[in-house]
This record gives sequence, C-alpha cells and structure tokens, in this order.
Amino acid sequence: MSKIIMIVFAIMSVAGTGRITAQQNTSSMPTYSLWCVANPYVSFSRVHLERRWACANGANCSAIETGGHCHDLYYGRRGASFAFNDYYQKNPIPNNCVFNGAAILNIQDPSSPTCKFPSNR
Repeated sequence: MSKIIMIVFAIMSVAGTGRITAQQNTSSMPTYSLWCVANPYVSFSRVHLERRWACANGANCSAIETGGHCHDLYYGRRGASFAFNDYYQKNPIPNNCVFNGAAILNIQDPSSPTCKFPSNR
C-alpha cells in the first residue's frame, strides 16, 4: 500500500508542475559531418538510374556535367555520389539518402582536391 501512495505522490508532484525537466550534457556529444554517397554494393545500373532521378528532382548536377568543376565524375559512382549528396544536403534527413538502396550515409568526406562535396557542417 505504501508503494502505491509513493507512486501517486510522485505523479501528483509532476502533475503539479506540468513538466518534467532533465539536464542534457551536450558538450561531450560527438558531432559528425555526413555525406550521402553511392552504395558500393549496389549495381552500377541502379546507381546510374537513381542519379538521373536525383538530378531531375532537385539535385544541382551542373558541377558534374560538361564544363562543371567536377565533370570528370559524371559517369562514375562518384558522380552519382555528388548528385545524391547535393539532394540530401538540401534537406538532410536520413530518408533523403536512400534512393532505393543505391545510396548510404557516410562520415568520410568523398571530396577530392578539385571537387568539394558540401556537408552538413
């Protein structure tokens, strides 16, 4: 019976304030830059198809097209990674880096000296 009274008292105490407060120490939480890149375990034809979708649906692919600063990446997986990443960075939530399994989130920067991939940091 005394346990029930203690539980009821605890509930009433919380209900009286209308809130529960908790401290969160964010100073020790690691932060990571994330890039959306082509999944190395998916066929290139799937990656290429999804790259075309990303370019047609919001990714700025001008950098990987002829004359762009990353044009040498256009046909490879890195070009697809550039397109996937550009699409993802515009609204960086995990669901924007799926592309039917053709892409994955990565903490390793895929940039090269001549082609900088944007990140969320």
